[in-house]
Amino acid sequence: MNYKDIFENAYNSQIQSLHQKIKASLIEYKSENRNFQYADRMIENRLHQEKSNAIDLGDEHLKELEETHRIYEMSYEDEFKSSVLYKELKNKFEELIDALAKFNATKEVYINYNSYSYNLRDMYKSSKFEGYKSFKTFDLIELDKTGNHALCDELSSIKNPKPKEANPNSNILNKDKFELKKQYERKSKEVNFYNDIVNDFFDENSITHLEFIKLFIDREILNHPIKFHCETNKAASFIYSLKDYFFKRLSINYLLKNQIFLSFDNTKLTGTNLFNTKSKNHLHDFSSLSSKLLDHSL
Repeated sequence: MNYKDIFENAYNSQIQSLHQKIKASLIEYKSENRNFQYADRMIENRLHQEKSNAIDLGDEHLKELEETHRIYEMSYEDEFKSSVLYKELKNKFEELIDALAKFNATKEVYINYNSYSYNLRDMYKSSKFEGYKSFKTFDLIELDKTGNHALCDELSSIKNPKPKEANPNSNILNKDKFELKKQYERKSKEVNFYNDIVNDFFDENSITHLEFIKLFIDREILNHPIKFHCETNKAASFIYSLKDYFFKRLSINYLLKNQIFLSFDNTKLTGTNLFNTKSKNHLHDFSSLSSKLLDHSL
């Protein structure tokens, strides 16, 4: 067997072995509920150790071999780098070639591991380390050749799935007629905000915090009525303030047609009775409304 074959066989074997060790370590640390920072640090340390184990640079001959290879390999095209083995190092020992191959393979994996650690972090979060359309097997060297743009897109789509499109037969309200402004999504999810709304407007037994988010943020119709405990004109102020400040689009008639709201005396609310009872100066009549809603819209 010539030096070129010895090197390439040892190199490819080491690459495959390291990929399997990295993947196994990621699976192990994930099963232990370790965070990715811990896993990342432990794997980097292991790669450093593998590189040290591959070749003893304290040995004069091995150090000379590694330095000679490093100097000469830069003068060859990537696909012909193994040519340096029989053109420049033909007088070295066979076992040294094997050690050099493992050293360089480990160095290559270490570089690629660091280059794509943010992709591995996303895989770690989903507990999936291969089987992607653009990363079918755990091979960081191949990923470096093909690029990771497709993998980034695939991981992004897994992390941020597209919301289901509303359709006439679904229980999702049409975005064109009911869409919360983006800047109020975080505030609307806060439990303190929900508590304020319940205290001033809703019967807390008719809408939980999760249901509040489902209706006003996710636009999901609830399968039961929502009851106001306040006077109807105050309920009107609440709904009209949502329309004026919080929602990019809000058709009150559309909302009331799809989601049942009841007044404090169990009267079903409609666009007509809300409009008729609405205070002409509803933005200033209720201090609680001003403090709990309008202050959040600034």
